[in-house]
Amino acid sequence: MRSIRSLLWIGDGNALARCGVDEAPTLEVTWVRDVDEAYALPTTTFDALVLEGRHASSLKNALHRLQQRPDCPPALVCLQESRAEDIRQLAQQGRCEILCADPPQTGHTPGLLDELLIRVDR
Repeated sequence: MRSIRSLLWIGDGNALARCGVDEAPTLEVTWVRDVDEAYALPTTTFDALVLEGRHASSLKNALHRLQQRPDCPPALVCLQESRAEDIRQLAQQGRCEILCADPPQTGHTPGLLDELLIRVDR
């Protein structure tokens, strides 16, 4: 049985809404729209952070800013539209794992929640 994990989710919330996080009683999620809002949060320890977005370049810059903090938790980057070049750019940033959340035609993104839980538990 998994214990409750605290997760900081940074982004527009599209993948958050689609991944079925409301079906995961083992996650406590704090959602903010951008890195500036994350910096404004009271100092809290999160088990992991998810940085969600569409473009690798903006995610790379945001990840760099977040990793400047000594208390930065492990990062999972959630690409909404994955391309090989985007994945390569983010992999070069290091210290993060990449989740691909290509938008489905309808409904939830299959497997994204399971993959998220597996990686947070690591």
